[in-house]
Amino acid sequence: MERKIKTAKIFAKLLDSQFEVGGVKFGLDPIIDLVPWIGDVVGTLLSLFILNTARQVQVSKIDMLKMILNIIIDFIVGLIPFLGVIFDVAFKANLRNIKILEKYSHGKFIEGKIIS
Repeated sequence: MERKIKTAKIFAKLLDSQFEVGGVKFGLDPIIDLVPWIGDVVGTLLSLFILNTARQVQVSKIDMLKMILNIIIDFIVGLIPFLGVIFDVAFKANLRNIKILEKYSHGKFIEGKIIS
């Protein structure tokens, strides 16, 4: 389980914050989003890797819904030319989802508490 979460964290960093220019961190996701529509679809499909990891780790239904909502928001706003790219740099849906996933890294998360 730890290895899956670690891999998802590396993937999220690559998508959302791998590079830095002028103090602004960004990843491949906003770069891919520069291609209208196709970039948004590809970015969303890549985000599903982290969601699949959450499913494998057995993240709670509520947390899965939060993660799905982050992906949907990222996709919908990403469809807006130029603004979508700026939003993607700021919102960082994949890193948000990793924060949710990290709650499960040291044991089982049940009813708001981590059980070892």
